[in-house]
Amino acid sequence: MDKSGSKQATTTLGMRRSSGKPVGKFDRESLRGMQWVLRWPIICGVTFYFGCLLTFYFLVRTLVLVAAISFDLSRDLTSGSRRELKMRLENARTYDEWRAVAKELDRYMGAHEWKAAPESSLYDH
Repeated sequence: MDKSGSKQATTTLGMRRSSGKPVGKFDRESLRGMQWVLRWPIICGVTFYFGCLLTFYFLVRTLVLVAAISFDLSRDLTSGSRRELKMRLENARTYDEWRAVAKELDRYMGAHEWKAAPESSLYDH
């Protein structure tokens, strides 16, 4: 206690503030002030970051969708037979009919070419 009868905090060096708080230590009021000052810039920065990520994600997904649609449309416009084969495949009533149409569709789309290669790194030969 000092002469006025109030307690004043002292540090190991004996330094005191006029408020009685030790010098060189954070008190809750200054931390609360920093928290208040830094809260909105941090919230805005994180929100901006995730907003940019979300925008980029939707942009890439849209470009992929447009590319897929344009590729399929160009393929469908040049080949009416592909569309017809897919319709026949969907409307097949028996497995044998479905299998025959599926083989024809594979030949048309070039999906049968891997069978012609006798060697592959994907399987033992």
